[in-house]
Amino acid sequence: MKPLPRALTEVQLKKLIRTAEHPRDRALVEFLYSTGCRIGEARTARVEDIDFRHASLRVRGKRKDCVVYFGRHAAKALRVYLRGRTHGYLFQDKIPPQRGYLTYCKKAWIGNWWDHRAGVKRSKWLGNPSKVSRDEARRAFQGFLRENGIDLARHKRDRPMHRSVLGGVVRELARKAGLGAGGRTRSGTVSRRICCRERPTSGQFKNYSVTRI
Repeated sequence: MKPLPRALTEVQLKKLIRTAEHPRDRALVEFLYSTGCRIGEARTARVEDIDFRHASLRVRGKRKDCVVYFGRHAAKALRVYLRGRTHGYLFQDKIPPQRGYLTYCKKAWIGNWWDHRAGVKRSKWLGNPSKVSRDEARRAFQGFLRENGIDLARHKRDRPMHRSVLGGVVRELARKAGLGAGGRTRSGTVSRRICCRERPTSGQFKNYSVTRI
């Protein structure tokens, strides 16, 4: 029989949260600890199932659904991460915003960007380098994008993150926080230590002072 994993102490948890610099990573740690959800349940959680008013979330399981509850720290971290997003899977890949870029082609400044809606690369002639400086070409390119309302957003597909990828986020945070022997930890072990405590119910939040939720 395998021994049960030991829950993280409050000091270890705070250290793990301080290590999380990205809002998604901080929200993930707060979410796992506050709700007691596993990695597999966190990856399939959807924004539409969150009820911030009652601090609850409907978790979709293989056989049946259940309702979990979270505290004010997790709610704050989730709001910061979501930034008004109201649909899709809760935890998604980090995709940096596109800004476009300039290239020098023979006797012309060329502004380039990727049209993600059409799935094609587009370009714009911005002038002759002998008459137009790089800064002027850059400002002209930014003005062109703004005036024409060109959307540079990289639209994310509505699909859950892979279990190993989401677990890798936890493993990397634990490595930076110095948790685990020799700086090496398994994602499954760390995630189980975060969420191995019993899931709180709605009535426990009134008199819950020992564990940080």
